[in-house]
Amino acid sequence: MNVLLIHGNGGASSRFRPFLERLEKEPAPLVKAWVPELPGFEGRPLPEGPVNWEVFLQPLQDVVGDRPDEAWILYGHGIGLSLIHI
Repeated sequence: MNVLLIHGNGGASSRFRPFLERLEKEPAPLVKAWVPELPGFEGRPLPEGPVNWEVFLQPLQDVVGDRPDEAWILYGHGIGLSLIHI
C-alpha cells in the first residue's frame, strides 16, 4: 500500500516528518509513504513560463505513474487537498 502525502500552500515535507519517522521504525511497514517534491516549495524554483496546475500535478504523476497497478491512499491538506480533487 502506498500513501501519497501532499502538503498545503506554505507547507513543507517536514509536516509529515513524525509520520515518516514512525514508518521508519517499523520492521516491515505495511505502507510506503511518498512526498513529491513540488516546485516553488522548500527552496525549489518554479519553472519558467506560465504556472498552472500541470506544474504541480507532474511531480505527483512522476510518483504514481511508475506504480499504476498498486493501491494508493491520497492524503493532502490545504492546497494539497485541492490537487487531489482535480
